[in-house]
Amino acid sequence: MGLAVGQIVGGLAITIGGLTGEVFGGITSATGIGAAIGVPAIAVSSGLVVGGVGNIAAGIQGLSQALMSQGSGSKGPQGTAPTATERGPRRFSPEQRERGLERARDADGVPRCEHCGTELTTKPGEPNTYEADHRIPYSRGGPTMDKNLDPTCRTCNRSKGAQTPEEWRRR
Repeated sequence: MGLAVGQIVGGLAITIGGLTGEVFGGITSATGIGAAIGVPAIAVSSGLVVGGVGNIAAGIQGLSQALMSQGSGSKGPQGTAPTATERGPRRFSPEQRERGLERARDADGVPRCEHCGTELTTKPGEPNTYEADHRIPYSRGGPTMDKNLDPTCRTCNRSKGAQTPEEWRRR
């Protein structure tokens, strides 16, 4: 974003300098005294104006891209979106899934959904089938790490989608 602002400010300064040179060159040429100086000054100044306007345009484009990427909602803890390599693979490993299921067990040893408390099963295709959910969605920068794994039932996980648990509860 700093580069974009610098391009805009620098472009404005060059454009103003170029316009000033054109005015000076025009006045000098019109008086007949400095036609030898005035005409080249106009040519050089015109080049400055074109270059300055180009810098301004590049700066505006860079600024708009920077502002759009800042508002995507996918910021990591340091304010930047983590890369896929930093977040790890999209799917939790079997070991991570197992640790999540163990963490979901209540005092009686029954695994329960983090969100609704339903008893979880490992039998596929059931509404209460255990699914390892990204608490902070992977699509929004959430890492595939144990601390970001919520043990959920299939129903809650599919309903939650790419929302945080807080956003999902507010709906």
